[in-house]
Amino acid sequence: MNPRTIGRAAASGVGVAMFLSAASAHAFVKVCHQGITTDALDTVIWPSGAQSPALTRDQSLLEGDLTIDVAPRVTGFWQLSMLVGNQFSDGGSYDAKDIVALAEYTALPDAQSAHCLRSPSDDGTTGDTTALASCKAFILGQIDTALGPDEVPDLQTTETIRLHLVFSGDADIPFDRYAFHMGRATHAVQDAFTHMFRSPDLRQVRSVLNWVDWIGNSYDPARDGFQHILALDSCGASDVGGLARRATATQATTELLSAVGSDDGGRAGRMARASAAIDSWFGIGEICNADNHWCDAPEQSLTSVAGCAVAPGPTDNNKKDVTLMAAMMAMIAAVRRPRHARARSRKISLLRFKVRLGVPVVAFILLGGVAARAEDASRGEVKGGVIGKAGPEEQKVLESHPFGIVVNGGLSIDNAGYDVGVGVRYDLGKVVTVGLSAQYSPWLSIETSRATRGTTDVFAVGIYRFDVRDYLELRFTLSAGVSVLMYDTYAAKQGSVGPYFAVSPLGVAIRTNRWLRLIIDPAELAVAIPQTTGIPLAYREHRFSVAVQANF
Repeated sequence: MNPRTIGRAAASGVGVAMFLSAASAHAFVKVCHQGITTDALDTVIWPSGAQSPALTRDQSLLEGDLTIDVAPRVTGFWQLSMLVGNQFSDGGSYDAKDIVALAEYTALPDAQSAHCLRSPSDDGTTGDTTALASCKAFILGQIDTALGPDEVPDLQTTETIRLHLVFSGDADIPFDRYAFHMGRATHAVQDAFTHMFRSPDLRQVRSVLNWVDWIGNSYDPARDGFQHILALDSCGASDVGGLARRATATQATTELLSAVGSDDGGRAGRMARASAAIDSWFGIGEICNADNHWCDAPEQSLTSVAGCAVAPGPTDNNKKDVTLMAAMMAMIAAVRRPRHARARSRKISLLRFKVRLGVPVVAFILLGGVAARAEDASRGEVKGGVIGKAGPEEQKVLESHPFGIVVNGGLSIDNAGYDVGVGVRYDLGKVVTVGLSAQYSPWLSIETSRATRGTTDVFAVGIYRFDVRDYLELRFTLSAGVSVLMYDTYAAKQGSVGPYFAVSPLGVAIRTNRWLRLIIDPAELAVAIPQTTGIPLAYREHRFSVAVQANF
């Protein structure tokens, strides 16, 4: 797989998927899973009648850094561990913004059983039976891990899980082993009500749906089963069958937790009751396949991709689903997991760097081209009227005042945030400028709609300038200083101090009159590292920054 092919896939899908996945697919599914699990936890039975320890201060702070929204009534460590385990099946250790990695993760053939979907080997008339058996085996495997090797589950045992936190990045965090793996088991049980055609009472299975073959280029419904239907992942009042699916999934989740939580019969009794609870929802009723149009399952009308049974009069949400799914399919079809996954990951990382750098550089070229067109009328060139340009005499006055005050602001989308700051500058000559700045930089999360106070940064600045027009200069800027964390987060306290670095490889300044410069840095890279010990905390931003500098 070469970078050019990856680039085509990313170009066709990443932009659309980034903006629509949170609303149309990933986030809404997350809301359903978390809501169902939280409701089941209200009546959960823990082994030996134990009660969950309350969340510690650090564990409570962790909630604000997770990709899930934890309900206020979740106050125990075991409950939080189960919710994290439930989400782990969908997100793993990946950054929620890393669409390519998540697309690959969901397309792994061996991962389909964790979602009660057909794998590539679940073909033909026996495909439903083998898919259900694989899903049941996954659930029982998670329960076996949750119980541990002893007759009585050790609820004090923790397991370290690698997560990508919203603001803090990758971190290894201990969760309760029993609760975490029961969370993964409940996720699969819940998916059994969104990834299958079921009888009208939802008790029996009619057909198991297919994702991994459907996103490929050799999908055959008669062989592989009916396609995954995005609409079935919804569970709201306005969704067709949504409330019924949610209620039934909550019932099945509660039954499984109760079966494993009961102490009767020891470990063997827990496993036997869990198996029976699963079987009560995994029974196959009618044989439904392509030959009988999947028993005319009404859910077929909810498909929203061209070439399938498209519902008449698609809504705006359907249109978004079409666009999203087409984007995801394009990415996954092009980006298949090779044997040398690490080498391919390096290529993808290089691609992402090129894209992140290329967009602002293109913007800079366009801005620079517009500015360069405006020149002194004595040269026979057209002078632009949007931004004023200093004349020769005004520039001489500007050069005679080396001391300046600068006010700046910037925006970042990748690792979202913004910054506002002030500083002083001193021109050592026509080429070099030095200075000192301070900025306030809140952090934002687009995928979770959260904001934090981020950091306050104080840093020295060095600028190399060179003229390209009488009034226009290009700039290379380096900054280094300290970063102070402005809020408490998991494993990092407010007031923590660490290094700050920033570089703007290519900026432009327009001398607008005898005392003012307009400065644009379209490709600034800033890294704040307010904590370097324990679990390091680093926040990287690719910024588009604008500043005004007044010299006196």
